[in-house]
Amino acid sequence: MNLTKGLEQAVCIITLLATQDKKFPIASHIINQRLEGASPSYVKKIIRKLVVNGLVTSVSGRSKLVRSR
Repeated sequence: MNLTKGLEQAVCIITLLATQDKKFPIASHIINQRLEGASPSYVKKIIRKLVVNGLVTSVSGRSKLVRSR
């Protein structure tokens, strides 16, 4: 079974968020640093899809903070 790069990165983002304290959201640029080789705009696009589908929540702000549900 072949997984797309986007799905692989989405799973990595969800896993990263699941291992963090829910009280403290993580900035998208920190997530991007953890996902070596991914472009910042692509990571934000994946995060947005996760938010729209209710898998993670985002916090309004300049740095695009994200946390698990």
